Amino acid sequence: PYGEVLMFTGLDYHHPDELGAVIDVTVNGRTHTIDSPTFVTLPAGLPHGPLITRKVDRPYGFLAVSLDGVHKMQETPESGTAQPDDNLIRPFEMRDLRRPNSGNVDFMNAWSGNGVEGFKLNFTWAFHSGVGPFHTHDPHVHPNDECLVFVGTDPDHPDYLGAEIEIGMGTEVEPYVFDVPTVVIAPAGLVHCPLIVRKVERPYCFTAIC
Repeated sequence: PYGEVLMFTGLDYHHPDELGAVIDVTVNGRTHTIDSPTFVTLPAGLPHGPLITRKVDRPYGFLAVSLDGVHKMQETPESGTAQPDDNLIRPFEMRDLRRPNSGNVDFMNAWSGNGVEGFKLNFTWAFHSGVGPFHTHDPHVHPNDECLVFVGTDPDHPDYLGAEIEIGMGTEVEPYVFDVPTVVIAPAGLVHCPLIVRKVERPYCFTAIC
């Protein structure tokens, strides 16, 4: 009953445009085979599934961003007639944005709901490996809610982030330090940042969901 975006991504920092798997994604009775990083946009009420992993050369990442705080689903009969808009299934290339002396992004792509009815949503997906601040002008606020999600890239150790990061929160810019996969929630209007990467042992992934 709500919109959802599915994202399939590789976890190899040195090959950010490779998924490492072959997956069948069925949307409204039509099956698409993906073998590279891909966004799948699912408007509310659009039948989808099953998702079938056909081949895995190395572990990959999967993110589902749902426009509701409670998971809801129901089975639907196969339609087999309506064809989805091909723009709903879109490969993405990771842009090389490596910057010297910064903890900010190395490789990134973004999804935006602009022009998609019912999707007041945007998010990024990025690989990071540098130390230092994310932004030069901080702290800041947004008029929208935001979740900052930090995850590791080692599938054999999913609780390992590979970095030590500090973020300031609130008008007092109270510092919080973490070194495990973490979600930082910044409701609309909450002052947050600076975000400073203090140490990196292994490249990690980051998504800002707005």
